[in-house]
Amino acid sequence: MRYFTIEEFTRSDTASKRKINNTPDVHSKRNIVSTIDYLLDPIRKQYGKPIKITSGYRCKSLNTAVGGASNSSHMYGLAADIKPSNGDMATLQAKVLEWAKTHLYDQIIIEQPDNKGIASWLHVGWRRGSDRSQRRQVLIATKVNGKWQYKVFSS
Repeated sequence: MRYFTIEEFTRSDTASKRKINNTPDVHSKRNIVSTIDYLLDPIRKQYGKPIKITSGYRCKSLNTAVGGASNSSHMYGLAADIKPSNGDMATLQAKVLEWAKTHLYDQIIIEQPDNKGIASWLHVGWRRGSDRSQRRQVLIATKVNGKWQYKVFSS
C-alpha cells in the first residue's frame, strides 16, 4: 500500500451524511489491501500523478443508498471508482487503458463518457482467485432512462 490507505478506500460522504457505518469486516479489509496493492497502486504508478478514490468499499447499506448493483464488487473491497486529482481524466483514462494491456484485472468501466468518449469516472475492479477468473473486460456504461447500459469498449 504505497499510494492509498484503507481510510481513503472506505471514506464516503454518503455514509457520513446518512450515518451509515461503512467499516469493512476482516475479509473485506484483506480484499481492500489486495486491491490497493495489485490494482490501484500499479495504476497510480502508471499514471504518475495523484488519483482520488471517489467510491471504494461499500457495506450493503451504503451500496443500497448509492444505487449500486446488488452484486457490486465494491461490497467486497474488490473495486474502486477513481478520478485524477488534477482533473485530467483523458490522460488517466489513456494510461489505465495502456496499463490494462499488460496487467490482470476483472473490469475497467468507462462511466458516463462525454461526447469525446472520456469518462466521468473510471471503475476498476478485480476478482480474488486464479488469474483465469479475471475477465479483463473494458466496458462503457451510460445511463439511459434511469437504467445503466453497458457495451464492450473497442479502441
